[in-house]
Amino acid sequence: MAVEHRMEQLLQYWEMYWYATNANYRLVKNAPKPFPVPFTGPVKWWNQLRRDIINHDVFTYYNERYAPSKEAINFLNITPSVLLTPIIIGKWVLSSRRIFKLDTDLQFLLDMTSLRGVRIRDIQFPFDSFAVALDKPLVGEKGRLYDFIVASKLERNDVPGYYLAFYDQRLEVPPPVTPRDKEIIEQFIAKGGGDKGVERLARCWGGGRLAIPFGTGHFIPTSNLDMKVLEACKLDQLELPDGLDSTDTLQVANVAEALSRVVLGMCMYLRTLPSPNTSRLPWKPVKPLREFSNLAKSIPVIDESTICFVESRFKLSIKERIAFSDPEHIPTRSLLEKCCHVRSGFWHRPPGTGHDSLQAKTQWTRPTIVREDKYVPGTLLKGAEKLLKVM
Repeated sequence: MAVEHRMEQLLQYWEMYWYATNANYRLVKNAPKPFPVPFTGPVKWWNQLRRDIINHDVFTYYNERYAPSKEAINFLNITPSVLLTPIIIGKWVLSSRRIFKLDTDLQFLLDMTSLRGVRIRDIQFPFDSFAVALDKPLVGEKGRLYDFIVASKLERNDVPGYYLAFYDQRLEVPPPVTPRDKEIIEQFIAKGGGDKGVERLARCWGGGRLAIPFGTGHFIPTSNLDMKVLEACKLDQLELPDGLDSTDTLQVANVAEALSRVVLGMCMYLRTLPSPNTSRLPWKPVKPLREFSNLAKSIPVIDESTICFVESRFKLSIKERIAFSDPEHIPTRSLLEKCCHVRSGFWHRPPGTGHDSLQAKTQWTRPTIVREDKYVPGTLLKGAEKLLKVM
């Protein structure tokens, strides 16, 4: 599947995860030691989610059908990203079914543009929920390639905010429990379950605990519109996958920092276009799936979704592309006037309104190469320091 099919891939993994839990419960139902997760919530209703999402009923039935029990959360070690998957997909289907796909030049420019000084009120989502697909994936922990973000307006503990969910290319791999596996497992269950059925299910999961690509998320509270974005990001910790060492944790944080900067920067960039009304952008239907099957035997959730290819109005030179794609070198202040380097971009108020605190920051000073006359051919330029601190 292509990157624009990520939401369908995410739903298929969620269905597989809870079907496997459902099947495990029924396979050992008559065993001396029962399965330690009750037959409630998504364990029971896993095959109803797709229908409830399409009918816009997922929010009505979330607590009854899709909120796991405390026993399930503890035994399965469920992360917030798993808990929120029905909400994320349901919100996207209800709000827009829109995907913005950024070209590489725009991605580089936004990644090199600081959000320092930007307030919550300066960020305006084009839809209550939308997705962003990247042309150039970012490398995270264990070499995972992140290329898809879902941004949604959600509430946590009655606090409104922006929730950014980041997903990597592991979603492209079909879920290990196939419809054919489901048929065989159901035959074992019809015969009373037993060890053979459990073994078959275990083989589908690779004989051990499977790392499900449910992504990483970050919640940014928005109740105070005058709060700086960087300060809001510090109020909540980034959700990290289990089993990461210190190096992996740092890589996840760096990727989340860059992806947040790109998505929030894109919201600001759209306001600088001649026609900032997103409904006037060149939206095209997402290509239908050539082959489609899922455990719930229902229609794809991406039907009627559309994608818009957002290109940069400012094309980069080859030298700029090389410089902006190499953020490793951070210049010291003493080097800024002595050597060729990259200066990061920033957002600011229109000319003449700099002292008006209520004026939105809609002007973009883009990243640029400084002192190009000092450039030494064949050397890497010093990169600009990235100022957004998500963690």
